Amino acid sequence: MKRASAAVILLLFFVLPAFGGTKEDMERMQSEIRALESKLTGFAFELEEMRKRLEFLDARLEAVSRSSQTADIRADLDQLKSKLEAIESMVADRGHARPLQPAPPEIAPGSQKGTDAAPGETPQQIYQGAHSEYIQGRYRNAVEEFQRFIALFPADPLVENCMYWTGESYYGMKDYGEAKKALSLTMEKYPKGAKFMSAKLKLALTNFHLGEKAESRRLLQEIVSAAPISPEADIAKEKLSTLFPD
Repeated sequence: MKRASAAVILLLFFVLPAFGGTKEDMERMQSEIRALESKLTGFAFELEEMRKRLEFLDARLEAVSRSSQTADIRADLDQLKSKLEAIESMVADRGHARPLQPAPPEIAPGSQKGTDAAPGETPQQIYQGAHSEYIQGRYRNAVEEFQRFIALFPADPLVENCMYWTGESYYGMKDYGEAKKALSLTMEKYPKGAKFMSAKLKLALTNFHLGEKAESRRLLQEIVSAAPISPEADIAKEKLSTLFPD
């Protein structure tokens, strides 16, 4: 995270003086850099939490290696490892000077915060707290905190993550109806977002639990076709073979 932040600062140092644009252009560039820094914070935190989760799953896998749960745990472990590698790669890429992508429109300073935010509480603190609740299996608390983040900071780049993890939290509670709503909303709002394929994969599994097996199969097949070399495609292929062996 320190390396990524340093890269952003260097990017700001070298790019802005040479940019030579209007004041509005400079402000837009600064806004994009702030948005990028916010995303990097989310990536770095998720990276650390995934490492902790992997350690937990490794220990759990060893304890139940001969039980019927082994296959499911291995699938979860493989998924986490794939996501960890993807995030590490993304953070590394973001650390190099690259053209910045347009950021969502920003809300005026001070207008994002509501009465539920503690004095001095930052978006990153709320997000990290919510994600920590999810990692520890306190899914109801996680949902409440992710929803609070969305209400307080609707223009923050981490809103996409909050929507996705809300769906994951409902899935963890086996509330598949609410999980479907949250995951579908994530895909609808962010069709080109970083969480789109992950949301689609989890939605396919949610549909399966809801008895919507034809839709589940269709989504898994779409993932394999649309992103054949992605971590999600690897898991989708495995699920197609185990859930739909015919």
